[in-house]
Amino acid sequence: MSMPSLKLLWIGLLTALLATTSAEADNRRGPGRQPPPGYSLDRAVEGVRSRTGGRVLSADTVRRDGRPIYDIKVLTNDGRVRRMAIDGETGEPLKRPSRPPRQRQRGNGDAYPRR
Repeated sequence: MSMPSLKLLWIGLLTALLATTSAEADNRRGPGRQPPPGYSLDRAVEGVRSRTGGRVLSADTVRRDGRPIYDIKVLTNDGRVRRMAIDGETGEPLKRPSRPPRQRQRGNGDAYPRR
């Protein structure tokens, strides 16, 4: 056999092996069984995009109490930036923890006091 024929043979064998391994993994899961529970970041981004009609600016995964939470920042159609928290297991929107109220500055608000 020539060298190009051997390469083609090896490529064919590797392709067949990969296809068989993939089919076996699908069979192990069982017919009609759903994939493991969880909600992907891609699905969460699509859900936020469809709910708000805005443009997603960023999406990160954080852990809160050992659970995945998707923190998604979106620019809404009215020009506001909103941050949404999505439960990584159920896909439900979560209430973000409230921030403490900002302290108002005393004085006239200038960076430097007047003399």
